[in-house]
Amino acid sequence: MTLGGHKIVTLGARRTRAFSLTEVLITMVILGILAGMLMLVFGGSSDKTRATGIAAELESVKQAALAYEVQHKTRNNDPLASLATAADFTSAVNAMLDKPLPANRQASLVRENDGRLHVAFENIQADDNLSAALNRFVSQHGDGGYSGRAVGGGYSLRLLLK
Repeated sequence: MTLGGHKIVTLGARRTRAFSLTEVLITMVILGILAGMLMLVFGGSSDKTRATGIAAELESVKQAALAYEVQHKTRNNDPLASLATAADFTSAVNAMLDKPLPANRQASLVRENDGRLHVAFENIQADDNLSAALNRFVSQHGDGGYSGRAVGGGYSLRLLLK
């Protein structure tokens, strides 16, 4: 509509486009489904990370035990044999490590029936998810000397020393 050559705009003629309630709800449902899928994909990664961290600690214990053996070896003795208890072994290993083991983790030496010696974390407090992650780690790295099994409410992880 024009008046004297000027265009007149009425308030009703201007219309803004907004999202309807249905469009907003559908968008929220789609985003919720995508978030749920991401939780399924990345939800177990924290257990895998914890399992890898425990295995890395055990590898550090192995290196510290070997270093302890080299430092304390004399002609006719086995320095590791003198560390009969897990507490003795843990304190000897902690002395060799830059960062001591967590207070709730105790390392031990385990001699198998065939004479092979392992370093071990016995009774790791593990729920079903962490036990499953440790089992997957052992199955993937078993040829590297790792072995493990669920024991009662915990988990036992071993690494071949020699």
